[in-house]
Amino acid sequence: MASTCKVIKRNKILKSESTKIVLGYILICILWGSTWLAIKIGLESIPPFLGAAVRFLIAAFIMIVIVVIKNVPIPKDRISIRLYLVAGFCTFSLGYAFVYWGQQYVPSALASILFGTFPFFVAALSWFVYRIEYLTWIKAAGIVTGFAGVVVIFSEDVNYHLGEASFFGMLALICAAIIQAFASVTIKKYGYELSTFALVAVGMVIGTCILFVISIATEDWGTTIIDAKAVGSVLYLATFGSIVTFGTMFWLLKRIEAVILSLSAFITPIIAIILGIFIAGETFTTQIFAGSALVLTGILIANLQGLIAMTKRRKATSSLT
Repeated sequence: MASTCKVIKRNKILKSESTKIVLGYILICILWGSTWLAIKIGLESIPPFLGAAVRFLIAAFIMIVIVVIKNVPIPKDRISIRLYLVAGFCTFSLGYAFVYWGQQYVPSALASILFGTFPFFVAALSWFVYRIEYLTWIKAAGIVTGFAGVVVIFSEDVNYHLGEASFFGMLALICAAIIQAFASVTIKKYGYELSTFALVAVGMVIGTCILFVISIATEDWGTTIIDAKAVGSVLYLATFGSIVTFGTMFWLLKRIEAVILSLSAFITPIIAIILGIFIAGETFTTQIFAGSALVLTGILIANLQGLIAMTKRRKATSSLT
């Protein structure tokens, strides 16, 4: 009887955790899907590196307040310090420096496709470098299918803009995907015991300092226009696009595979399309339907083994109760 109660209690905990994981995944997809538009709007008023620096300055301040209020410990062991540096240099500075700079010369749609290569680099680093997640044929098929969907969705934009887009802008976005993939896989392997709040807070402080140094060295702040677009873009990206998304992402990294989490990069273009329909009055074509179906199919394929295993576990535990 006691063992049965323990099983029931464990099932409730697992169900609650699964619900949180699903909601967290949906949340970061929606928010990151909106950040491409927000960044593009902000670039009309603020130089790229300065815009990124101010964004993470505000976000870092909020995170520090949260850490102080929650009395979150900041570990100072060698591994933690290395992870702070990885998050600061890769996730919160260089990665976004490339994104902001590249989006000056590349349309948002094409930028989404280029950054959609992120899961490929995550998968490669996870298996070939760190050996922490086995890249099965099913996962590979899911990644390829999902990326094909992204390409289908924006194929018209690619055909139209490819000749106009800057080569270096496109290269910058590919570099951003590689850098972000390296950070995600490294944190996945070594950061399981490190507090999400500590990692994000310290990482943002380091990243903010680096971005300000880059901005001071390369940009003319006199070109900055303080208007509604600038303020709205920075505040939205600092709170929802940074605090909420990265806090949720690092929380998810401790609970699901990095490759599965990286598949959110396939969903963000769909969110961008939805926002375009309601904000810019864009039409929802059959091409978008086809691409969206491929994206969702890719995610399903990549998660197929996990879904089967989860179903088997539930059946096994149900039989015990």
